[in-house]
Amino acid sequence: MESYYIILEKVIRYIYEARRDVEDLLKSLFRREENINYNKLRKCLLNLKSVEWIEKYRNGIYSDVIHNVEEQIIEHVKQMKDSAMEINIDLDNFDKIKHVYQIILQINTIKCLEKFIPDVVKDIDEVNNWFKEITNNVFIIIKETFNVEKWKEQKYEFVDFHKVEKGFHYLDTCKNIRSLFTSNCIFVLNDLEEFIRHYSTYIQQEMESSFETIKHSQNEDKKEIYEKVRILSNRLRELFEIKTKYSRVWSCFSNKNMIKYWQNELSYYLTDLSDEMEKITITKRINTLKDKLMIVKALSTLDRFREDEKFINIYHKYQNIFFIQINDAQKQVLDAITNNDYERVAFEIKALQLSNEIGEYFYQQAKQILNSRLHNLMEDTKTHVIILGNNLEIKEIKFIVDNLRRIQRAQQFVSEHLNELTELDAYVIEIKILIEERIIRFLEGVQVLISIHYFCKVDQKLDLIILVRSLLGNYCTEKVLNRIEEVKHYQDIVLTKDIIEKYSNMDITGYNLDPPTNLFAEVGEVSNTNPLYYGALNKIKEIIVKKFREELKQATLVQPPNLENNHIRRFELAVKYLPETIRIALEIDLKHCKDDINQLIQNNKNKLKTTVHLN
Repeated sequence: MESYYIILEKVIRYIYEARRDVEDLLKSLFRREENINYNKLRKCLLNLKSVEWIEKYRNGIYSDVIHNVEEQIIEHVKQMKDSAMEINIDLDNFDKIKHVYQIILQINTIKCLEKFIPDVVKDIDEVNNWFKEITNNVFIIIKETFNVEKWKEQKYEFVDFHKVEKGFHYLDTCKNIRSLFTSNCIFVLNDLEEFIRHYSTYIQQEMESSFETIKHSQNEDKKEIYEKVRILSNRLRELFEIKTKYSRVWSCFSNKNMIKYWQNELSYYLTDLSDEMEKITITKRINTLKDKLMIVKALSTLDRFREDEKFINIYHKYQNIFFIQINDAQKQVLDAITNNDYERVAFEIKALQLSNEIGEYFYQQAKQILNSRLHNLMEDTKTHVIILGNNLEIKEIKFIVDNLRRIQRAQQFVSEHLNELTELDAYVIEIKILIEERIIRFLEGVQVLISIHYFCKVDQKLDLIILVRSLLGNYCTEKVLNRIEEVKHYQDIVLTKDIIEKYSNMDITGYNLDPPTNLFAEVGEVSNTNPLYYGALNKIKEIIVKKFREELKQATLVQPPNLENNHIRRFELAVKYLPETIRIALEIDLKHCKDDINQLIQNNKNKLKTTVHLN
């Protein structure tokens, strides 16, 4: 009988040792360590399985262990599955595909335990099917969006190259994923590359057609010339943008020297125009020279795409010659107009206006040029405002403000010589509204940065917007001023309320997904210059420390005392996501807590020995 109990005790000890081996492996698994020995885990489970018979003699000793292991592995797989499926891997998030795939690979390695835990297969199959379905849906979107025939039917509408580039990155990532080998990824990728090749051929033909129209145009074709130049400008801008921003798209172009080709074509034509205008100047064919000046002026829009001599230089050169041939007095007026010296313009043009019939002719010419130049100044200013986009560059703001002041000086000194005086007032209002729209969009971006707690960038952008507001002066609208105050107020709310509430309500187990180290690093950079940040950091620190110390308090209350109780594990898993100074202080608290628990364990052992001795 005694031998029976000895054997039974050895078997039970064996089960506990096997259980300990399994739990050690599970800990490594749950910590997401690499190179997990699944064969060893499988062998341990087999060892446990081999002593299942002991359940008849000691109820629960086997089933408790195996059920606990099964539940932990199933729960772990579910957590990994959920973490993968929570990640958005649509077209805008192609950079997250590899990460998700790595999680799925980890999940699939657990499939070797299917014999022991059949229920785990359901979650593994679910996440595999989800991954294939999501990526396949994106493939369908790319294929339907960038279809050559569909694009032709839509009469060659605008192509979103940012989206195309993302499509390429998405497909390039997916084509190397083994589980997607049976998908349509490669076919869609080939179709997308063919779409870009077709597009590059189309724009080359369109540009050649437009350029030929410009070269053979006559004076009556002014509107058409500007339209064709606009097409060339848009296409060249598009090509430069694609080459610099969308390298994957550019790699599919049929002719990767297209930009250089058009730079050469423009250089050849500039040389031809310059030679022709030199001959026209010598023969003093003023009307013909005027027509050529119009073409050169239109083509000066393309100067930003050139590296050598500019069309605008040719334009200025022969424009000056053109005016010199008319009259020296008119030259003085034009000089004042060119330099935006409207006070001098008013003086010089008045002299022409009061002269005889010839002076009147010169006056009408000067008046026309004045209005044209002022219109160009207005259009140039408007273009700079439009180009601003969401980037408020101080240099550009100063340029725009200077031009607005020039326009107001024109209104002050030469208003009687302007064709549409009311146009200036409407224009200034329009520019103020355009500036307002861009600043509002900029502030919306600042508010987004506040909402995602990028406070270092927020302070930089708020400093910038304050400077912009100062530079604009009277050109800054009331709406902008109010919106600036609203954003500042929102910043106060986020710092003094939202973040505080967030960390008050957040369990420490959530720190791995939203580490406090990120917030402390972001806010810490600006806390020395803004008391608001400093106060918020201190409050958050108090909340975090209180939560962790409460965990330690609860850990000491667990009965029987256990150094690996749930509160200790929660503490150790979360503390590594804290800033170093807080983490070090709390780790000291943890050490004291463990010492206390050890003491409790020792006390219990002493009590047990005393009790046994007394009995």
